[in-house]
Amino acid sequence: MALAEYQVRELEAPEGYVLVEEIYTIHIREGGQRVLLEVLNQKQPDEPDKPDEPDKPDKPDKPDVPDKPDEPKQPDGPKEPDKPVPPYSPPPKTGDDSNLTLWLGLLCVGAGGLIAILLIRRKKKDEMEEPPDET
Repeated sequence: MALAEYQVRELEAPEGYVLVEEIYTIHIREGGQRVLLEVLNQKQPDEPDKPDEPDKPDKPDKPDVPDKPDEPKQPDGPKEPDKPVPPYSPPPKTGDDSNLTLWLGLLCVGAGGLIAILLIRRKKKDEMEEPPDET
């Protein structure tokens, strides 16, 4: 081949493959140069089988005459409920159930005791600071 630029195209696809329409350009720059051109061919899709001709459906039979419906049964009567529902139930208790009067009473007794102790200490302190009588 002479030194030049060539355009290559696939003329015939291998059996079972799709023909590639693309044109490829190759360059020959040296005498005796080998050029490798890889082209990826896609397989030809298989032809789907034609479906069989469907059979014609049979004609339906004439509908049967329905039987006479059963007579409805009489109810047994009203039933008593299994468990009576109370008309009112108090809400659940939340919070503290402690006796507020008891705690206020204890607070007053404690405060009174503390005041008594302070008064007794002051009285003793005053007695100690008093000079003895000189009579």
